[in-house]
This record gives sequence, structure tokens and C-alpha cells, in this order.
Amino acid sequence: MNKTQTSMLIVDNDSSTRDRVSAFLASEYRCTTAATAEEAIGLLTFCRFGLVIIDLELPGISGLALCQFLQRTRSDTPVILMSERTTAWQRSVAERLGVFACIEKPCNLLSLPDLIERALPKRAHRSDFRINEPLESVHQTA
Repeated sequence: MNKTQTSMLIVDNDSSTRDRVSAFLASEYRCTTAATAEEAIGLLTFCRFGLVIIDLELPGISGLALCQFLQRTRSDTPVILMSERTTAWQRSVAERLGVFACIEKPCNLLSLPDLIERALPKRAHRSDFRINEPLESVHQTA
């Protein structure tokens, strides 16, 4: 797979993190950014991305709810979830939603390309688990 043909969506409400990750990856991938899950859903409705990187702590619709949306609508798209702190419950839900990896923020940019390359060929942790609750019901806390 040609890296420069792979597009990815980076969703983070912190503009410095969003811009830093996007700028670092831009030499190898086509990067699009979104500040909220709502903005990301708008983009995902009309565009396909090879990979999505999502901040767990988003205002409004949570990062986990966005993962749920992706599982329902774009289940073949790998997801990397990032967070400053992740509870065991959040990790469990993320795994069941098919998230490829959960990483700590601030993320180690030098290890990110390798993680992305491992995620791209196919979703190693894909699950058929479905949550039938509305998006708003998947909360960031247990």
C-alpha cells in the first residue's frame, strides 16, 4: 500500500495535539483533522479514510461513541484511540468496538508510523461485538 495514497482522519479537540500529529504524519499520509466527533461524523459521511486516530476525551459525543459510529458505518477502518488516561472499562469497550490500539497522550510520534503500518493491512482486533445503544449513551466514565 502506498503511504501517500492513504488518508487518515485525526480527531482531537486540542489543536496543538491535532496539528502536531497531522504535521508529523503529513509527509507519509494525507491527513485531515477534526476538532469534534460531530465534525468527524460529517467528514466520515462523505469521505473514506484508511485509518482514524481519535482522542478519547472529546466534548459532546465521546471518543468511544465515535468508535461505535465507525464500527457501525465503517467497520473496515482501523482506529487508534489516544488518551491521557484510560480506565480499564474504557479499554474493554474500545477493544470490543474493534479499536486497533489505545495509546497514551502525549503520544510518542516516532513510534506512531510503525503502529499505523501494523493497523493498516487489516484490523487485527476486529470484533463482531455490537453495542445497540444510541451514540450518546456510550459515556467516557464507568
